[in-house]
Amino acid sequence: MDKKNKSATSFLYDLNFLKILTTRRLIIICFLGIIFWIGLGVKMFEPDIWRHLATGRYILENRAFPQIEVFSYTALSKSWIAYSWLAEIIFFKISLLGINWLIILRVFLITVVFGIILKTVYNRTGNFNLAVLISFIIIVSFGPSWEERPQLFSFVFTGLFTYILSEYKYRNKDYLWVLPFIMLFWVNLHIYFIIGWILIALYVIGEYFRNRLDWSNNPRLSPEQIRKLVKILLVCIVVSFLNPYTYRIFFQAYEFVTMGATAEVAGEMRSPSFHLSLVFLFEILMFIAFLSFICSPRRPDFTEWCIFFGFTHQSFYALRNMPFWGIVTASIYTPYLNDVINLISSKFKKKFELNSSGKDEPQVEGLLKKCSLVFNWVFLCGLIIIINLRVPYSKEIKSCVQERSYPIQAVEFIKENKLPGPMFNSLLWGSYLIYMLYPEYKVAFDGRTQVYGDKLLQEYCDVQNINPGWQDVLEKYKVNFILWRREKPLTQILIKDTNWELIYQDEWAVIFIKKTENNKKIIERFGQQVLNEKEIKP
Repeated sequence: MDKKNKSATSFLYDLNFLKILTTRRLIIICFLGIIFWIGLGVKMFEPDIWRHLATGRYILENRAFPQIEVFSYTALSKSWIAYSWLAEIIFFKISLLGINWLIILRVFLITVVFGIILKTVYNRTGNFNLAVLISFIIIVSFGPSWEERPQLFSFVFTGLFTYILSEYKYRNKDYLWVLPFIMLFWVNLHIYFIIGWILIALYVIGEYFRNRLDWSNNPRLSPEQIRKLVKILLVCIVVSFLNPYTYRIFFQAYEFVTMGATAEVAGEMRSPSFHLSLVFLFEILMFIAFLSFICSPRRPDFTEWCIFFGFTHQSFYALRNMPFWGIVTASIYTPYLNDVINLISSKFKKKFELNSSGKDEPQVEGLLKKCSLVFNWVFLCGLIIIINLRVPYSKEIKSCVQERSYPIQAVEFIKENKLPGPMFNSLLWGSYLIYMLYPEYKVAFDGRTQVYGDKLLQEYCDVQNINPGWQDVLEKYKVNFILWRREKPLTQILIKDTNWELIYQDEWAVIFIKKTENNKKIIERFGQQVLNEKEIKP
């Protein structure tokens, strides 16, 4: 019996590693699981992912970085900078395993961002529950940005910059040497690498003036530490030149946000409308932040105000900047929110203090710990099984995308019947058409507003909105067939236009071909009755 008991005890000791799954760690895993569950259920809907895949394929096939436009005939030979070339190669390589792997990559990067925000907030507040809750709300708040695009890498790197600078200021931990290495990857992955510059610069400016006129008792950087930050900023700027386009990438970033027609065709460049439901969580977080500043017994220092209002301005400037506000400012307002929570909880403790007998029950506590440990592992196994059922194992494009977002069947029709171009297309479908039809076909427009410029984008808007002269645009480019969205007003106009014939229709897309002698055989084969106008709902 003794030997049996001894062996059983040693066996339990060998299983000591099971104790690593504490309740706190299980909570983190649960929230990560929820994010995975939500993310894996969202099919691909980001139009630009296809152009990113096509660009990655183009770079690998030609072993060169594109310098001029090759995918579009309207902007042919215009200057083109593939500023996300490294991300595009990564996306394309992963897509070779199956389109579904892009969905998994997207969810993985989002969970990494969640972990970085959680760690940053926890180090600032010491409140685990608050850190988990705020991090989760932030991630859910930029759900509309859960898209397969290089911007995901900017989320990760913004989080890392925020964490490292926060540790440097508030905990006197120096990881600054990592920042130039992050910048080296960031500048080749996404155009928002400049956020790294801005973050360091805000810390430098804020701490410099803070040492002269600030009233706050928060930790502050010494002049030596500020000088080190300046050196790191200069190194990061120099490192930013280490990309295939050197200094030209900086002008690209400027052009990206200053074109007049951009906001009309790219909704993410518009200021957020608080009438939209997707802005609701952002509004809540903003309210919580200001309420925390007001109710906390402490006051933010000059650096914190610079960072908070700097990124608040950018979030009001364009919708696509809202997630960056969430990532950066979480470490600013949560310590003050924690102060408010502590004040409230202390008042409730005094008012509703419970008398305890003080008798320990070690046996009951030990039993509860064991039961909790078993529950944790059973719950984790169940969570893994449930998430596994959510994974999109199919590698087919149709099963991994939102079908109404792309003209899947219409593209097959074009390829099978080799319709003669040029083709005029919906801008939202342009990237998908590049991926599926290039080099046989070039698109008229796609989502690269910085390539087309105001003049070309205005021509597209003239056709889309049926402005005076829209037919002249089609004549200018000698358009032979039009691939358009079924529910759009242009479809109704083309139905009545005697110069165009409907040759294809499905639930989402229509194709009209120009009535010419060269297209006579195609029209005789595929010409259809005019669509019932009642079927088309603009």
